Amino acid sequence: LALALVGGAFADAPVANVNVAEFSGDATVTWGVDLDTNKTGFKNDTSATFKVNIADGGSAATEGDGVWGEIEIKVGDALVVKEGVLDGGKSKVEKALLHLGPVYMGILADGTEVGAYDAPEAIKQFHKTAEVGEKKTEGVVFGYDADLFNVAVDFRSVEKYNDDYAIRAKLGLKPVDGLEANVGFSYAFESEAKGLGANVSYALPVGDFTLTPGLGYSTNLLDDDKGILAIGLLFGFNAGDTGDDAVGLPYFDDDAYFKKKGVSGVSVSTSLDLDEEDMKIPLTLGLYTGDIVENLTAAFVLNSTDVSNFGDNFEVAAALKYAAAVGDGTITPRAGVYVVNDASLEATVGAEFAGFVDNTTFDAVWKSGNLKAEPDAKMGTFNVSCKIAL
Repeated sequence: LALALVGGAFADAPVANVNVAEFSGDATVTWGVDLDTNKTGFKNDTSATFKVNIADGGSAATEGDGVWGEIEIKVGDALVVKEGVLDGGKSKVEKALLHLGPVYMGILADGTEVGAYDAPEAIKQFHKTAEVGEKKTEGVVFGYDADLFNVAVDFRSVEKYNDDYAIRAKLGLKPVDGLEANVGFSYAFESEAKGLGANVSYALPVGDFTLTPGLGYSTNLLDDDKGILAIGLLFGFNAGDTGDDAVGLPYFDDDAYFKKKGVSGVSVSTSLDLDEEDMKIPLTLGLYTGDIVENLTAAFVLNSTDVSNFGDNFEVAAALKYAAAVGDGTITPRAGVYVVNDASLEATVGAEFAGFVDNTTFDAVWKSGNLKAEPDAKMGTFNVSCKIAL
């Protein structure tokens, strides 16, 4: 097996190509006032990034037929120096398989838990099924892939020598375009821990949009474990939206409450803990417009941990921004509110001014604290900033 994996002929290997891929940086000065204490002050921030390309990014993989070893390696395309720290240019083994005719044996670390499933949602990730079973990472997987289905059986242990093994079996079905169903079972020999997980989803094209219902279930198969059920329905606007990028909206960005991890669209979702005697029914409604309306971005989420007691168990956030061309520049006002039950209300209003001065962006923003705080509302902060960027 070792000879097969290292002895194959490589194709499309990365090629050395040394150049400066990126040289960027910015500096920001912010002056602000705490509206609750009337105290003021400055803050300075800088960031510098230098990327050196050492090889054109790509991958290398072996080729063969019959009984042969397949390995695929992906290579990063640049070394990054950011604030004096070197990173990037990493390579990773994506695939390592011993092909035995129509079946294969994989030799990369994985795991034996099953059941993790994210319900289709437009904002963040509220509802999912948990991984169940016992996790063993070291070992092998035997599998078979076809157009309509795939099957894989893992035999794994913990890393050290202690006779602690587990087995996992998974079956995936793709009978028609857009429809996927998966079921998996896991069993640990020493602890006898078990896990069962299943899910199904269907991405139905509706004109330029996509309607995606999905359902997932996981359980440890214990007498007192009925499991977790997650359900979602997403009407998606942009199939290419991965949900990883910052959206520039109050309460929906990296430093806020609902960092976006869904895709653009409208969704409704829930996850039920079937073990609860007095079952609570959570519910989430979400909206993220993406770029479906030119220059306008909006987001909304309503989340309740128990709709039967909605007044004491809800949170709502809404925000929008609009990029308006003004002469040679762009003014982007933004606003947002965040409400928790009847006890908390926060608001943010701001505007960014870009393009009026070369390489320079100005920003002004008011961000409140809890405006319903007792005995006095928290007025928060007001900040103005100037950012110069290369």
